[in-house]
Amino acid sequence: TVSSVKIRQRAMDWRLLLFFCFTGGILAAKPLLRPPHPSIDKFENESTVISCYTSETQETLIWTAPNKSLIPHNVGRIHFEKRGSSSILLFDHIQYNDRGQYTCTSESKETAFVKLNVIKTSQFINTPKEHRVKEYQSTLIRCEVDVEPKPQMSWKKDDHFVDGKSCT
Repeated sequence: TVSSVKIRQRAMDWRLLLFFCFTGGILAAKPLLRPPHPSIDKFENESTVISCYTSETQETLIWTAPNKSLIPHNVGRIHFEKRGSSSILLFDHIQYNDRGQYTCTSESKETAFVKLNVIKTSQFINTPKEHRVKEYQSTLIRCEVDVEPKPQMSWKKDDHFVDGKSCT
């Protein structure tokens, strides 16, 4: 909402002219996050804390998960704790499914958002096996890994990197 005021200069003393803009109710203070980043990156099984605070000490702050469900107070692997005018969101042993946008909301419906990116630990699905081939015969060696974000994979032969398309 935008509000403006137009003042015409007349015979008045400008040295003591003050303007106030107010909503007629309690001024809503937007919650702030610590760390103040729009997103954070964490590995699976790590633990982390995100703080949300407001300048209004009497205002209650709540947290909402990416699926829009309310996060519980003081119980569970993911929960929040109240500390003065702050609400601390705690993650114990982050799981890949915890990724997404978390919302801190004040009683006055002001919000702050943080996106949690969860980096999966590498899991080899298909590891290279020993291959025996005759000289000058071609073979295909596969390596498959399940990890997010998708990695840049490299191959080595005799302690030298190879391009993966052909190796002699």
